[in-house]
Amino acid sequence: MSICACDVKLDGAPLGKVSAGKYAYADRPAGRHELLVTEVMFPGDTKREIVMESGRTHFYLIKSSARHDAATGGAIFGGLAGLAVVSVATAGDANPGPAELVPLDEATARTKLAELQAAD
Repeated sequence: MSICACDVKLDGAPLGKVSAGKYAYADRPAGRHELLVTEVMFPGDTKREIVMESGRTHFYLIKSSARHDAATGGAIFGGLAGLAVVSVATAGDANPGPAELVPLDEATARTKLAELQAAD
């Protein structure tokens, strides 16, 4: 239930679909940028404003959110009705989207990247 096959956009431009074993990347200038994570048929988006610094690489691990896990469980055990009930019950969550964005330090991120493939 904790797998998120998410579409990732940075400043509205698609970076690709990120799922287990995949990563997405973009080169952007310093300043404020918006990272948006969505999933097909999921009733909410994960948004995060990122302030990028010149010469620095930012790394984020994307994991499924608590709301995503609850909605998936509701769908598995209650079908579409279960999904609808859980979606309504969790609509007020602090993160309404399918993903959690966890910042990673560069050493950890580079180790993880060696095991992954670029997203389509």
